[in-house]
Amino acid sequence: MQTHGIKTNPLLFSPIWRIIACIVTIQMVSALFVMNLQISGSTLLDAFYGAALSTPTGFIFGLIWQAIYSKNSIRENLIPINLVLFLSLAISAGATFLPISL
Repeated sequence: MQTHGIKTNPLLFSPIWRIIACIVTIQMVSALFVMNLQISGSTLLDAFYGAALSTPTGFIFGLIWQAIYSKNSIRENLIPINLVLFLSLAISAGATFLPISL
């Protein structure tokens, strides 16, 4: 079976765990920070905005961490890295255009 350069590993994201760990950690910290600011009046909405808007920042820090400790894995895993990049930008853009007064 030809895969055309795409890995068929069920653990597709395991080689880039540093990026995902960084995104999740920064999302949690940002969600807690923005929840304490109480911008919109809704705790859940504040947590969502805090987490969503910090997702690209988490991706950048995770990519730097990945580049420092595992340079070859970036070249070998471009598809999952690009997928995570697209999702982080989409989540952030979705939160940017979502009205605060829901």
